[in-house]
Amino acid sequence: MTKNVSRVPDYYHGTELIIVGDTYEPAEDSYAILEVVHNLSLPASKDKPRMCADIGCGSGILTLELCFLCKEVIAIDLSPDAVASTSINMKNSVGKHKCLWHVVQGDGVASLRREELFEVVLFNPPYLPVRDAGWAGIAWSGGYEGIEVFLRISRDVYNVLDYGGKYVFLLSSLGNVSRAITELRNMGYDVVMRSVQKFFFEELYVYEASKVA
Repeated sequence: MTKNVSRVPDYYHGTELIIVGDTYEPAEDSYAILEVVHNLSLPASKDKPRMCADIGCGSGILTLELCFLCKEVIAIDLSPDAVASTSINMKNSVGKHKCLWHVVQGDGVASLRREELFEVVLFNPPYLPVRDAGWAGIAWSGGYEGIEVFLRISRDVYNVLDYGGKYVFLLSSLGNVSRAITELRNMGYDVVMRSVQKFFFEELYVYEASKVA
């Protein structure tokens, strides 16, 4: 069956993104993370990060931004539609960035077999406190508290993140944010809030975590 294909404007990069099937389209949460990544602080003496990852890449909008920051980027998504969308959008952006990139269908970094640690990892998780099925459902179903998927992936990220590496992620006030942050600190992350977006129905928080223990 032929997938529906649509186009959406990417106001940040001044381009157009191809959206295949049930791929999650860029929204307020996508741009909130993107802005933090664009201003991500790295040591002045440090070269560009060698290896970076975009978990739940969706349309690839964050993968595009990572390619300006990193030497090599791996984009990962469980949805085949998202994998197709990111692949198309990365190919269409050739010449706008200079990095090696790979798009992988899988369930987070646990699906990868790599010995090299990541220096920057992004994750815009499904954060609604629901459990829904189907490829579209995985884009927003975060579990009963809206953080179960996030915590599972975050444990895996900890195992592949270099010491001092940056883990940038988003949480919503609709989920159990306080429990999520407590759990991350117990894992060995140092967690700092970088931005807050307020809406009439929720608040979106973007955090930067470092592996310190």
